[in-house]
Amino acid sequence: MRISLPPIAALALTALTGCPPADQPAAEGEGEGEGEGEGEGEGEPSDADVDRFFAAVSGLWSGPATNTPLGDYPLMTMDLRAADSRSLFSRTDLDDDNALRFAFDRENLDSGPSLVFRNGGFFEGVLRDSRTRLVEVDVDAGVYRFCSVDRGCSYIDASWTIGGDELRLDASVLGLVHIVWDASRAEERTMPADFDATAAAADLPLPTLSTLRTTVTFPAVTAAADVWVVLSTTPCGPTFACTAARQKKVAVDVGATSATVVIDQLHPGDYVINVLLDRDRNLAETLFPATGDGVAAPDGTVSVVGAEVNTAKAIVFTL
Repeated sequence: MRISLPPIAALALTALTGCPPADQPAAEGEGEGEGEGEGEGEGEPSDADVDRFFAAVSGLWSGPATNTPLGDYPLMTMDLRAADSRSLFSRTDLDDDNALRFAFDRENLDSGPSLVFRNGGFFEGVLRDSRTRLVEVDVDAGVYRFCSVDRGCSYIDASWTIGGDELRLDASVLGLVHIVWDASRAEERTMPADFDATAAAADLPLPTLSTLRTTVTFPAVTAAADVWVVLSTTPCGPTFACTAARQKKVAVDVGATSATVVIDQLHPGDYVINVLLDRDRNLAETLFPATGDGVAAPDGTVSVVGAEVNTAKAIVFTL
């Protein structure tokens, strides 16, 4: 099973992997500082390093997130691909209040043009956006080290190690390990021909992508349940045996007969869509549908074009 279904605690990493505490404001637009801290000044990464990183990190990546203060999680998937001609973006969701986002672009900081890794999203409905800059590259080892734009490596220190179809993210905050993500590239993502990673202002918002709104109908549930919508670029079948590009769930109460699942910041394109009624609400732990769960007709298709697309699915089978 390669569908990524992180429990809610995993999405707390949006607050832990370099984001401010809950009583501090979100750092949207923050970070035009000097980037002072360890790891600076040992040779600025070159344009070739930046180009090499973009080419290496693009792809659909999936693997366990471990060594977090909240425990280990079996699977986290990120669909890192170009969002425009200058940035890469990916997002994973659990529900309307919890999401994790990664983004990479070049920004004109006070110290000059830099490759920036933005990490954040929503944690319990609060938007977080922490920004780090590329400070060190080991080409032979495939290691790219990023540190907090305004507080340096002593605050956030995140290293991406990429070799072929294997990737590892090691991130620490204030010297304490907060995530180790060992992932494999499940699918390639081709960079667009016009991708040039042009440096832009440091306070630009994230790229505007698409929204998919799926209305799911089903027989009235006799107990609270979860409705999952799973998008992939390959067939999943009724067992959901695929690597999900995006997925999201909503909770429904006793007696409910429908739910609407909204997936925001979605890369445009053609997707395979599968829908599950998780009656025993254990899919996030088992990563596999159980007997008694409901499914829609498997491997439907949806084309996501423009600002918003609406689609409808009905639960018609019980496993």
